Amino acid sequence: MTSRLQFSLPVVVAATTALLPMTSCRKTPQEKSLQQLSERGYQFTPSDFSKAALDGNVLGVKEFLDAGMNVDLVDKSGNTALFRAAQMGQANAVKELLGHGAKVNFESPDGETPLIAAARNGNAKTVKALLDAGADPSRVSPKKWTALKAAAYAGHAGVVRLLAAKSGDSIDDALQLACIKGDTAVVDLLLNNGASVYARSPEGKTSLMFAAANGNREVVELLLTRGADKSAIDQSQRTAAQFAEEAKHPELAMLLNEPAAPVAKVKIMEGDETGEPEGGEVAGVALTAASTPSGNGGAVRLSNTRLEGVANGSAQGLKSSLQFRDYHQRQLPLLLDSITEDGDQAVIRVLSGRQEAPLVVAAGQPIGNTGFELIKTTRKFIYTKMGKGALVDASRVLVRDHRTGQEYQMIKDTPAQSNDLAATLRVGETGQTYEVRPDDQFTVGDGQEVKYRVQDIRPTQVVLENLENGETVTVAR
Repeated sequence: MTSRLQFSLPVVVAATTALLPMTSCRKTPQEKSLQQLSERGYQFTPSDFSKAALDGNVLGVKEFLDAGMNVDLVDKSGNTALFRAAQMGQANAVKELLGHGAKVNFESPDGETPLIAAARNGNAKTVKALLDAGADPSRVSPKKWTALKAAAYAGHAGVVRLLAAKSGDSIDDALQLACIKGDTAVVDLLLNNGASVYARSPEGKTSLMFAAANGNREVVELLLTRGADKSAIDQSQRTAAQFAEEAKHPELAMLLNEPAAPVAKVKIMEGDETGEPEGGEVAGVALTAASTPSGNGGAVRLSNTRLEGVANGSAQGLKSSLQFRDYHQRQLPLLLDSITEDGDQAVIRVLSGRQEAPLVVAAGQPIGNTGFELIKTTRKFIYTKMGKGALVDASRVLVRDHRTGQEYQMIKDTPAQSNDLAATLRVGETGQTYEVRPDDQFTVGDGQEVKYRVQDIRPTQVVLENLENGETVTVAR
């Protein structure tokens, strides 16, 4: 019995020892991750970390991080793994890196952020992940790119939809870029989010001019329905039609030379007369006695009314209740080229888009068949900083619109606005839309009413003035 026990003991001990872990051979989680990376063909370097991210290898990215890789370490090109993943639209890898605290607003050596790179790629899931993590859509690269502009130029409608409402500072530039590329869906999205068809590039070009120069007919038609001005000119005094002609798009030039459709009748509140616009063709430019914002059918004139659906008359009450929906302005289709040396006649160009010779008109005569009459000429030269010590021609004329009787002053080489500005405001609670014009007055508020005046209308905002305390309220587009 004793010998049996002596024989069995070593066997039991040996078996027990085999089941115990060998501390000298046990691997740490970090070592296991390094081994797994090696088995996947990766070296533990920043470059291979970036490669795993741009390949969308989420498991590989996780193993790099578990092995101790700094999430914001840059590769040989100076970019982080997050930037690389965003650049390639690898949404899952982006989420993994953000979950480990990756710097969401990192700037690459070129000054671009992961959000700009992702927007250019067009992966909406990646863009949304970055925005949810706090990516700043207002960041501008040294080459003047924002995320919205990159997405608009590349034609990524899904990404534009995510960014447009968050990128007010660059939305007008984005519209012009989209008009160059000709993506109608992107242009429509930008317009619906407040981009202005009246905004200008540094050279004075409008979105309509960019679309015309690039032969993008569908975009041109869309812009025209949203109130784009055919007779607007750039710093070189060219219209959109002339841009189309110069770029060899004759059919588009013909479209831009056609008279605009008549402006719809506007519903006026009780106590005012109903406005019936008078159509009139001016060498290919349609004029109206009372132009109104596009798409404002059923809008009610705000003048001398009580604004319904706003809880109180405070500045915050108006801002939270009103939405700036549309904007319209009209430019006179005329440009003063010069006044003759005797001062009796003016050389006036009709901005129809056609390459026609300017008209020489004397005071008291009609200006061609435009519906305008020349009233007075003033030949004038002044010293200005722009003239650098030399005299600058600042001659001007006074013209009258026969249909309305209104008079306008035109200065040499300067487009004249008719001041016929209008905007559409929508009350969020009721859905009612109101047409507003400068100096319109209205009351607002339940119980204690407050009186306001429309102080100014701009392409990007309507400025309201509280007539009781002088406080101004800005309703941004």
